[in-house]
Amino acid sequence: MQHFTRALLIPAGLAVIASNRVTAQAVQTRQLGKAESEFADPFTQIAAVRELRNGRVLVADPRDKIVQLVDFKSGSATKVGREGQGPGEYSMPMALVALPGDSSGIFDPLNQRYLLVGPDGKPGGFLSTRPEGDDDGRREAGASNRDGPMFRMGGMSMTPPRGTDRAGNIFVAGSPISMGPDGPVAADSVALQRFNRAKKSYETVGYLKVPKNNSQISGGGGQMQVRIGGANPFLPRDEWAVAPDGRIAIVHADEYRAEWIAPNGQRTMGPVNSYTKTKVTDKHKKWWQENQRRRGTTMMVRNENGRMSASSGPPPVVEERNDWPEYLPPFLTNAAQVAPNGELWVLRATASEDVAPAYDIFDASGKLTARLELPKRSRVVGFGTGTVYVARYDEDDLQYLQRYRLQ
Repeated sequence: MQHFTRALLIPAGLAVIASNRVTAQAVQTRQLGKAESEFADPFTQIAAVRELRNGRVLVADPRDKIVQLVDFKSGSATKVGREGQGPGEYSMPMALVALPGDSSGIFDPLNQRYLLVGPDGKPGGFLSTRPEGDDDGRREAGASNRDGPMFRMGGMSMTPPRGTDRAGNIFVAGSPISMGPDGPVAADSVALQRFNRAKKSYETVGYLKVPKNNSQISGGGGQMQVRIGGANPFLPRDEWAVAPDGRIAIVHADEYRAEWIAPNGQRTMGPVNSYTKTKVTDKHKKWWQENQRRRGTTMMVRNENGRMSASSGPPPVVEERNDWPEYLPPFLTNAAQVAPNGELWVLRATASEDVAPAYDIFDASGKLTARLELPKRSRVVGFGTGTVYVARYDEDDLQYLQRYRLQ
């Protein structure tokens, strides 16, 4: 019996920033300012936010396994759907995607589908991202193609979506594991893929480097285990995000710079940005261990003789590491987001709750144009029309959703 295990960490890091100096032009650091409003009731983990046209906001909390429709004007929240496996239900609301007609999709990897939500916040049907002609997902799972997302269940990628374009096409990263002649093989890059809803097929639109030892394969024969996402958290890694017009932003870690890939494949590379390197200390290591323990959520996916199953739970016990790099990279994992106006926001790296988080903002040419500093113990969780949504952490690690108006 082959036994594959995949661990996915829901984005849960605190704001991180390193002391730095910037490239070709001096960029002044600005403050985010005062929140326009804050929702009174706390969340356990804000994984995704989606602003609707009427100003109400969908909020996904995978720790509590709940999606709520928040109304800042009235200060009320309405539960959307419920936990389960039937109509109008989800088992793990891990992400939200924007779809045409002001509708939304709740990414539910445990049920292998997206639950559709209308503009009124009421759940509807389901969206499957199974490729056309793939009856049960095993054809994709056994593919030897390096672009093939090996760990799909029911043909659906188990990687959280990174965004959608205006046509509702969904962008995901492929698996860093492919099937070789002797079994699973770890790759040094993953395919960035667009699920074309009209054609019901995946299209490779780029590639992303992954850090060394991001995938570990052990065992052999009928007993094999694969763990994805186990690389040291402070190793340099490229990050990516998607703009509403379908452009893909890649921020490169080796040379801190932003790259854009247009829907037609045209690539635009911005200039290299310099930064002062920060040494990794015992304080950084302790922060990471505590952060994983308090805010992590793990999803396990298993393949037993072609039958896929999944479950969720708290993160595993954090093991002592001996592969720490000497310096922090310019940014850590899940650092990139694209605002509705097409600007790329990159969260700079430090691992400390004592430092105010800061975001570097890049324009469509890949040029660094601004730096925005947030209050301590906060992070950006989403955008709206002229707005940015921030999760504020209190001393008990409860999260409060704030809305800021962008100038």
